[in-house]
Amino acid sequence: MSDTAHTLEVGTMVSTGLYGRGIGYITAIYGEQKPETVRRVLNMFATGGQAEFDIVFESGGRSRKLPECILRGVQWKIFPRETGFADASKLAALEEASDAYTAAREAEKREKEAAFARAVEALKADPAYVDLEQGDARDGALAAKNIRKLLKAAFKGTKFSVRKSDHGSIYVRWSDGPSEDQVSEITGRFKTGTFDHHSDCARQEDTPWSKSFGGAEYVFTSRSEA
Repeated sequence: MSDTAHTLEVGTMVSTGLYGRGIGYITAIYGEQKPETVRRVLNMFATGGQAEFDIVFESGGRSRKLPECILRGVQWKIFPRETGFADASKLAALEEASDAYTAAREAEKREKEAAFARAVEALKADPAYVDLEQGDARDGALAAKNIRKLLKAAFKGTKFSVRKSDHGSIYVRWSDGPSEDQVSEITGRFKTGTFDHHSDCARQEDTPWSKSFGGAEYVFTSRSEA
């Protein structure tokens, strides 16, 4: 069970290492607390509880309606009142700072989205790519078509095999001619697959290029000697 099994109150100090949030304070409580029902399972997660908690962090972030079992679980720490507590004045200051932090993050997100859109439009209008077919398909079909065009233009005399697999990956094979690095400089633009080490999972992420001329989760290259 968590560090304190007693009923919590607004102003209680907590902390978590999740997402780099650190120290925070409870700002609102919803429902009836049932700390006696919270149980840790294999020291990995917790069950039970009934209440939900809003928390504001010194780092600027917030958690809204966090379930009691999570707050009293293995990834959170609850501090006794004598160790840390926020009165109404401190909570108000933290919430004001959090509002400013959120507004700045949202403004940054909007600017990134606008810059991304500008980059897409610039690529689509670039005369250097007038021969490419435009679109934002992620299944690899459009990307394969455009890869063929780019490789044919860049490496005249070299015959390439460009094939899309059932899972959307693209395989590019050829004999002699350009190096794998030279070919990958072109084919890598279409790759949308990434690996998030924080969550330990693979995902797809669009780029201005893939939104303009198509993408594939993975693009593999293989050069052989004749």
